[in-house]
Amino acid sequence: MRVTALDMISRDARRRLLLLAEAIGDVAQRVAAEQVSHVMRQGDAPSRAVTMLGRLAEARLPRRKAIEKLAGQWLEMVRDNPALLAPYEHEIATRQALLEAAGRPYHEVEHG
Repeated sequence: MRVTALDMISRDARRRLLLLAEAIGDVAQRVAAEQVSHVMRQGDAPSRAVTMLGRLAEARLPRRKAIEKLAGQWLEMVRDNPALLAPYEHEIATRQALLEAAGRPYHEVEHG
């Protein structure tokens, strides 16, 4: 049986990590949606928000897809530089607490 890093931490720690990851993902979606909305209010297509970050995007990219791409890019930037989360720490903590209070149902999947 292969032991992974995930096997080395407690169930509670895993659950908290999953809640934190979901909270950070929620913030990424919100930040991306705000950026796309800002670009659209200026009269540009949603794809412009993606190309502003130096990424390629088809001109007719739907708003939803632009938000997904931007959120993914934001998460990549955060992985490279976790300090980028600093302005969002309170929002992340609040979101994490809300998920916890809602009894977010995470089910562990057996690996192997």
